Amino acid sequence: MVSLYGVRCARRMFRSGRSAWSRTRLCRCSGAKNRGRATQPEIPARFQKVSAVEQQQAWICCQIGAREHYAIPRSLHSAGALSSLLTDVWFKRAPMPGRRSAGRFHAGLDSAKVYSWNGTAMMRELWQRARGLSGWEPVIARNHWFQRAALKRLRAIRRRHPGKQFVLFAYSYAARSLFEFGKEAGWLTVLGQIDPGRAEEEIVASLEQRTGLKGGSWMPAPDSYWDEWRAECALADRILVNSEWSRQGLMMQGVPEERLRVVPL
Repeated sequence: MVSLYGVRCARRMFRSGRSAWSRTRLCRCSGAKNRGRATQPEIPARFQKVSAVEQQQAWICCQIGAREHYAIPRSLHSAGALSSLLTDVWFKRAPMPGRRSAGRFHAGLDSAKVYSWNGTAMMRELWQRARGLSGWEPVIARNHWFQRAALKRLRAIRRRHPGKQFVLFAYSYAARSLFEFGKEAGWLTVLGQIDPGRAEEEIVASLEQRTGLKGGSWMPAPDSYWDEWRAECALADRILVNSEWSRQGLMMQGVPEERLRVVPL
């Protein structure tokens, strides 16, 4: 089964008006029927060679978890445009099937440069479970921890490649500090928006108020969570959304239309 999500993401970004965004071509990536046993991507002949200009547009992807089975970094890597992937947990070979860690590997990234913090991430999860933490507190704490860890690696990359221009990609709610660094370094920043932002929360809250029905364990995020998200949007050169509904939701919250690109799942 072939997944085109990552390819569509990058292609639409490059067509967005800035010449720098139109230089990298991405190939079709083979999706995994099961995590950790993905087939290698089939690269069309016209994408097999990456020019010197394209190589200059090296991408750094930052993400928590295996969102979309690493579709964005896989697509970039298959095109020779991925500099590195920064993620919380990653295994160099496929773990045993059925284990929670089975999704933290993909054969399509077997030869990619991946940085992770397995020990720290696992210890944090165990500590949070032992304390019985739930709700937004552990989510926000994890997002902040990941950004601190990723920032150290980004600084090291910048020192190792002074003057080199990167494209920095990160998913929403864990990107603010990363994008602040990226803008300071003069890099292009791309935000992968995973939902319609606060618009979805407002819809749920309105339904609860009108119907009197409670949405299970659902609870609104604190204002600080949304303040950080708005800062991410302001720092992003491009924002990818997965539906027209999400695009409309972000526009209702003041996100400039020209920054948004719809990439359907």
